[in-house]
Amino acid sequence: IKNFRNSFFNYLKSKGFKCFQNSSDLINDGLLITKGVDGDSLTGRTVIKSICEINGCFGHIGRDGNFNYLALKSDVVKEYDYTQYTEYYPKDYYVDPISRVQIKYSDDSAYAEYGTGDNVYSITGNFLLFGLDETQLKTVAKNVYDTVSIITYWPVETFNLINANPCVEVGDYIKVTTTAGSFNTYVLSRTINGIQ
Repeated sequence: IKNFRNSFFNYLKSKGFKCFQNSSDLINDGLLITKGVDGDSLTGRTVIKSICEINGCFGHIGRDGNFNYLALKSDVVKEYDYTQYTEYYPKDYYVDPISRVQIKYSDDSAYAEYGTGDNVYSITGNFLLFGLDETQLKTVAKNVYDTVSIITYWPVETFNLINANPCVEVGDYIKVTTTAGSFNTYVLSRTINGIQ
């Protein structure tokens, strides 16, 4: 996988694409893959989405213009104290951790899984997994499970808290203290607005 993704970004570079891949090690980088589909039928989006999906991460083009792989962590990295002038709208639920990872060829045929719960992370029709045996697929499912099963958070929509602070990055796990109390959440998206 690592050689494949490096080759993919080198190909994009040769075509004039100015976004470069930041160096990183992913959980399934050592997986040996075979050619499972005709390359002419793939889009760049499909390739990136497939790489991220089997590594339990998200793809994100950062402020530096480079591509990053973001895997959510469960430890609090940054703490912020906003006791005034903060608009935030918490949801009335927590997001439960993933309790099972399933790998499927199609929507109705599971052929490898890890975990036993009802909250399922489903990998369906990922071309990078075509031609792999059951043992390899179980390893992929276990690696993804070990990464995503520890993630739980309280979804919160905020405005001036996140958007006004350039130190907060997409993917950060933050603890925020306001006049209404404290909460932990992930920054899953953000937009910076302003006038220069």
